[in-house]
Amino acid sequence: MTTTVTPPETAPAKAPKRSRLPKSARAGGTLHGGPIAYAILIVFTIVSLFPLVWTAIAASRDNQRLAQNPPPLWFGSNLFKNLEIAWKDANLGEAFLNTTIVAGISAVTIVVLSTIAGFAFAKLRFRGRNALMLIVIGTMMVPPQLSIIPLYMMVAKLDWSDQLQAVIFPSLVSAFGVFFMRQYLLQALPDEVIEAARVDGASSWRVVWHVVFPAARPGTPR
Repeated sequence: MTTTVTPPETAPAKAPKRSRLPKSARAGGTLHGGPIAYAILIVFTIVSLFPLVWTAIAASRDNQRLAQNPPPLWFGSNLFKNLEIAWKDANLGEAFLNTTIVAGISAVTIVVLSTIAGFAFAKLRFRGRNALMLIVIGTMMVPPQLSIIPLYMMVAKLDWSDQLQAVIFPSLVSAFGVFFMRQYLLQALPDEVIEAARVDGASSWRVVWHVVFPAARPGTPR
């Protein structure tokens, strides 16, 4: 006579408890700051906006009221009158037009010329490439204050005083833009793409226009 021994039933292993995380800490959750964070942000916002608000208050008052102690902390009734006087006396219309021209030309040329120069330093092989790149990076270490007097002397010799080209030409390209586009194109533009374009018979300018510029578009400032 044989007897069968049944093994004792084992209790199922308990699953590890999951720690309950707040919704803001879960994947896809939205982070929310506490009241202290919002209070700090409100204080910094007020401090940041105060110079702009004070400029508007000062523009709406006369000089006598601004010289009093304490100074005014609310808007006056002379805002539009003072703006009209400033527009006529300072010729702000011409100033806005000149600023638009200089800023527009500089923005376009910096993007285009920095991209072309960055492509040359990144993908083209020519003698003195590394030395020239070091010179470009070295110009970024020179304080702008040191170039004011030499730049003024150059503008005076070219007889460009009181003309827009005196402001446009020094800002046609920036050393940082060349360095940034070089570093970006080193990773974003494979050499195989350039070689394929040259095999298809594309010239250097066509490679720049149809290959380099589309590849550099995500890296350009917007």
